[in-house]
Amino acid sequence: MDASTGLAIDNWNPNANSSLSTNAVGALAVVGNIVYAGGNFRNIGGQPRNYVAALDVTTGLATDWNPGASTTVYAIAVDGSMVYVGGAFENFGNKPLNRIAALGADGTLSSWDPNAVDGTVNALAVAGGTVYVGRGFNTIGVGGTSRRYLAALDAGTGAATSWMPNPNISVLALAAAGGALYVGRQFTQIEGQSRLGFAAFDISGGTVPVTFGSIEAFMKNGLLTVNWTALKETNNHHYEIEASADGVHFQTIGEPVLSKAKDGNADIPVSYSFSYQAGAGLMAIGLLGFAVMLLSGNRRRSGWQLIMIIVLSIGYISCNKSTFDAIDISGKKLFIRIAQVDIDGTKTYIKTVQVVDGR
Repeated sequence: MDASTGLAIDNWNPNANSSLSTNAVGALAVVGNIVYAGGNFRNIGGQPRNYVAALDVTTGLATDWNPGASTTVYAIAVDGSMVYVGGAFENFGNKPLNRIAALGADGTLSSWDPNAVDGTVNALAVAGGTVYVGRGFNTIGVGGTSRRYLAALDAGTGAATSWMPNPNISVLALAAAGGALYVGRQFTQIEGQSRLGFAAFDISGGTVPVTFGSIEAFMKNGLLTVNWTALKETNNHHYEIEASADGVHFQTIGEPVLSKAKDGNADIPVSYSFSYQAGAGLMAIGLLGFAVMLLSGNRRRSGWQLIMIIVLSIGYISCNKSTFDAIDISGKKLFIRIAQVDIDGTKTYIKTVQVVDGR
């Protein structure tokens, strides 16, 4: 369409042919004199093209660029000479690639392969050497990193970064501009904050408070143990451990783990460990039961003893309220999330892992 008049340009008609009634073209990106298009079409711009094509911005005709995808393309983003493509495909450019691919403007397929194995990619944005990806996956990135619905990938390696916003609904729209990433769909929570369908993140390149190394979480004899290494810490005060049975709804458990770094800053690796006993609230329940037994079994028993036991029980329940609130950490499936809290109180969610059986 003519940007000045809003009217369709008469001579520009690539005529995308789709076997489906909707989404013949579902993704567009314009760079210079090329319009990149993705969708359900098998023919566009006067040429056979499988689900992705490059069109001349003046004529609407297909160029020689023709990588081909095995099925629908939902998202396209261009960064310099690289074109990033996302969709439902499992083969792209005659190469096995799961739902996300990168290729040069000349059509040469890159070895970049984040491998979104368990869900489509419907949204892409690129900024600052990072490819932001959204939709319905749970695992993405070189090495199979757990990321739910929204992820940031290194544009060079394809590895997932430590960023994990964890929206509670899949993401369908992404845009990056002016040092910010804009995210849209029907979510109500993202990165632990309440947001109704729309959120923005600062991606201008501020200092990451903690750079994580290894992290593991395991359960043995009802004892949950989380071990991790901080490779670098900046302005760090403490860590909080949160648990979830579904990987979406998290709740803080146990006590905070204070930073070992002097003044919250360290340039050398520091190891941390956290332990939490499943069913800790059972002790409180036992104390209350013991009080009831004393009251019913010996009426001569000193009143102050009973009062002390009841007070201790109530205090224990209060201190371990998370045990009763929603999470059974002894369940068969459990996710652990580490929250890092700055000295100024700013909280950042860094890592989520699934708990494994004890060693």
